[in-house]
Amino acid sequence: MKHLVVLLMVGCLGCAQEKSLSGSGGGSSADLTTVEGEWEKPCSVSGALFEIRNLDFSTDGKLVIESTLYSEAACTTELYSSVEEINYWLVRVSDTAEDKYHWNWESQTLSYTPSEAQAETWNSNGFCNYGDWEADELVDRTDQDCHTTTLFYDLLKTEDDQLFLGDRTGDNDGTSNDERPVLVEDAAYER
Repeated sequence: MKHLVVLLMVGCLGCAQEKSLSGSGGGSSADLTTVEGEWEKPCSVSGALFEIRNLDFSTDGKLVIESTLYSEAACTTELYSSVEEINYWLVRVSDTAEDKYHWNWESQTLSYTPSEAQAETWNSNGFCNYGDWEADELVDRTDQDCHTTTLFYDLLKTEDDQLFLGDRTGDNDGTSNDERPVLVEDAAYER
């Protein structure tokens, strides 16, 4: 199975900086070099599937997420991959919590590349309101039924060369500042 690596650029840097981080906990702005660079989470459970996820944070407030989903725990049988571009804003939770940040993010683009079997499944069920999926072909589904540009309120923690994202389950799903995660996920991303 060939692997497709795509790095897309997003405009509107100024748009990201105009968003407010109200209720962020009174912390100060954070230096984006804190999270800059590539981070990888090894094969882990993602719902009913298994996933390898890569994050690439840049200091201009852009994040590219590349996810590859697999049918089994060894992460060898690829079902599909996705590339999502995000604008993000990072603020320290408090001036005494140097490794913990509130971060707000908003998805800008979303593209998928299905395997042959997954393309057949998606064509039969109309995934993302689209019926012309082809194996190993990148398809941009930005602003379609499967993509939202909703602003999310999240938590991020750094510890040595590890990065932890907020646990967005239950009432702390990140859909509002009041529902921002208070805990981080157990699984870490590594540099």
